[in-house]
Amino acid sequence: MKYLSPIDLNKCELQNARIHNLGTAPSSPVEGQIYYDSTTGDKSIYFWNGSSWIDVGGDIRSITGGDAISVTGTRDLTISAKYDDVMIGVNGSDQLFIKDSSITNAKLVNSSITVTAGNGLANGGSVSLGGSVTLNVGAGTGITVNANDVALDTANTRNVDHASVSISAGNGLTGGGTIAASRTINVGAGTGITVNANDVALKNAGSLTDNTISMWDDTNGQFVNSSISDDGTTVTISNNLTVNGTITYINSNTVEIGDNIILLNRDEAGAPSQDAGLEIERGTSSNVSFLWDESAGYWSTVNEEFHIGSVPAAGGAYTGDKILVSDGGRVEYLTTDELAADIIGSTGYAATGPGTGGTSWAVTHHLNSRDVLVQVYDAATYEQVMCDITRNDVNIVTLNFCSSQTANSLRIVISKVA
Repeated sequence: MKYLSPIDLNKCELQNARIHNLGTAPSSPVEGQIYYDSTTGDKSIYFWNGSSWIDVGGDIRSITGGDAISVTGTRDLTISAKYDDVMIGVNGSDQLFIKDSSITNAKLVNSSITVTAGNGLANGGSVSLGGSVTLNVGAGTGITVNANDVALDTANTRNVDHASVSISAGNGLTGGGTIAASRTINVGAGTGITVNANDVALKNAGSLTDNTISMWDDTNGQFVNSSISDDGTTVTISNNLTVNGTITYINSNTVEIGDNIILLNRDEAGAPSQDAGLEIERGTSSNVSFLWDESAGYWSTVNEEFHIGSVPAAGGAYTGDKILVSDGGRVEYLTTDELAADIIGSTGYAATGPGTGGTSWAVTHHLNSRDVLVQVYDAATYEQVMCDITRNDVNIVTLNFCSSQTANSLRIVISKVA
């Protein structure tokens, strides 16, 4: 018999119980699960700690102190490090440390170092730890070394020859030559550029309008106003807009469109073959869509639920006999007689679930009574299943499981008593 809910003995003894005997460890264990290994040479109880099986008997029988380690006690063991308290000691935090003056320079492999004077320096050589050496800067031609600084020798005269220097006019400039005399560099005027006495300006600049994007007029060789304006907050296009790219992104949170009908799939010219609709970007979650399914011939929310915000009550004037139901996601109707015969029944109800798996399953049986008998069995093996059952009201019972169940793995049978 399979139990899908914890068993509470209410502090009563569990007498003459036997741990599950197995020759090999259970597969896919959960934390806290136990079993008894019945194989010869083992005969031990194991529990799963979340990552491995642990023998509850343990496997440590004794501890022997190795080099510089001492072990005292027989049941409660104390493991200590050995030290001479001369060179090695223990501080107030129970940490081993090397005592002051316990290691002299003579005991070190590198008791002295050698300092080498590099380029421009003098002196150097071997120096013992704790000693010192002085490196001096060597004076060279034109350099004076004083007690506290290094300076240029101002007694020497330095001459620089600037007898031959010329200026060349680069791209967009005219003039140039040697600087034995003065030179004037001029800006050369090109297409769309006007060179005046004191400035360089765009041709036709006086006719350009503020906040209007300019475009090139190849006929007249100048910039002119386009039909696009931008005042810093709003971009306005006064003529038609055609976008020939395959993807258009609009990164605004509010989009207002004057047309009262939005046309999708505008380039379809022959027999319809493509689905069309709306798709919502949901970041790290899967996107959702509302589409016209061309092959099926209906509107679809694909795999998502469809919510109707408000449905008016039929009231006493109701004269129909049809009820909408979902058949594989497709909305269809049943007559009231068909619904009673197919779903409700007079004294009983049966169903397979849970529909999406999980640790609970709410079942609506429409029997209008809490006095119902509820049985659950495995849909594949037909074994009886034990779980928590709550009668929420006269039409709903909820099953709760201690572990997640796969979708449609259980079968529930409900019988009305009174």
